Amino acid sequence: MVKVRVSQINGCAFCLNMHAVEARAAGWTDRELHLLPAWRETPSFTPSERAVLDFAEHVTRISEHHVPAPVFNALRESFTEEQIVHLTWAVIAINSWNRLMITFHSAAGGGKMTALVKLATELDQIERSASVMRELRASLTEPEIVDRIQEQRYEGHRLAFVETEDTVVAVAGYRVLEHLVYGRFLYVDDLVTRAKSKRNGFAGLLFDWMLAEARKERCAAVALDSGVQRFEAHRFYLRHGMDITAHHFTMWL
Repeated sequence: MVKVRVSQINGCAFCLNMHAVEARAAGWTDRELHLLPAWRETPSFTPSERAVLDFAEHVTRISEHHVPAPVFNALRESFTEEQIVHLTWAVIAINSWNRLMITFHSAAGGGKMTALVKLATELDQIERSASVMRELRASLTEPEIVDRIQEQRYEGHRLAFVETEDTVVAVAGYRVLEHLVYGRFLYVDDLVTRAKSKRNGFAGLLFDWMLAEARKERCAAVALDSGVQRFEAHRFYLRHGMDITAHHFTMWL
């Protein structure tokens, strides 16, 4: 929502095209996207969404006017200080991307814009995803990855992938589970973007798609484990609203 609205204000066609795709993947309707420029005039947005949009607009137009205290205080009614910091960085980030794309005359409608998230239901889709998965799971060969994914499908494992121009650029393995603490939740086994395709928003597109799937499945939470050394991944998950809630311990047998 923030990425689309800020891109509308800055007039970045490239980012608008990209984040409209992401918004739809996350469950936004065309009606909601069409009403976004006129959010003040419609009751379609919740009080917390209106507070976020108002704040994002003021930060984006900060050269015209600072962020008034009532705008900031409205955020505090729905969000914690930590969440407001994450939101502020998200607004700053999309403003920066808008300026980069506009400066370098990046055209909307390129291969990146036609990226689609799909479920791998056929063997050839799993095989094409294996090379990307191996960039994260280097201890396994591609045939081993294919075999394990096929075996785990009977236990509820699902493989989603992002494809652009007939090339798989990002993959995620996940499953829906029941847990004493979480109740019903979506667990992300793996999430990886092909190295040469990073910084294109594919991981964010896939992550948002899984959030939408979790909501469709009536999950109470989304959870994952991440290696202690994967600092870039940690930053990604924190930017996308996740919290570090536990340590994971392993004993190999």
